[in-house]
Amino acid sequence: VQAFYLWHEKSLWSLSMVYQRSVARQLIADSLSNRGQLDEARAFLEEAVHEAPLDPQAALALGAFLLRIAFYTGQDRSPDDIKLA
Repeated sequence: VQAFYLWHEKSLWSLSMVYQRSVARQLIADSLSNRGQLDEARAFLEEAVHEAPLDPQAALALGAFLLRIAFYTGQDRSPDDIKLA
């Protein structure tokens, strides 16, 4: 008799771990951006999107970060950045 709880399934457990790592990377990126380490923050957010491409929160966090950087630094956006956002 199998136990009846959701975490028994390996796929659900691994999806949960991917989600938790994505959230942790978003928090680290937020902390890094507050300290002015924008390149490192961008790298963390891009890793989160590459690890979980179907996670809308990770994609939204990266897009919002790119828009904030463009707005506050006044940088022009390149076509590659527009595609990425």
